[in-house]
Amino acid sequence: MTHPGDIADEVDVYVEMGMSPLEALTSATTSTARLFGLGDVGLVEAGYRADLLGVQGDPLSSIDALRSVQVVISGGRVRYPEGRET
Repeated sequence: MTHPGDIADEVDVYVEMGMSPLEALTSATTSTARLFGLGDVGLVEAGYRADLLGVQGDPLSSIDALRSVQVVISGGRVRYPEGRET
């Protein structure tokens, strides 16, 4: 399972260094995928593979929202923090 805290820690550092939350999220996702030549990841768009976090709150207003993960969608499976899967 994806460990959502990992991206939260990374993005926190970017914001502490002066990036906006949007810039930090883009850097941790889309920009990283491009850097590593991963052509089918990094965007939520038709034809792309994506792992998604559902969080409580708006990470563009407060990056701390990434620490309140409610659901993870990864590899076509829906997973919840308490271990439930669908």
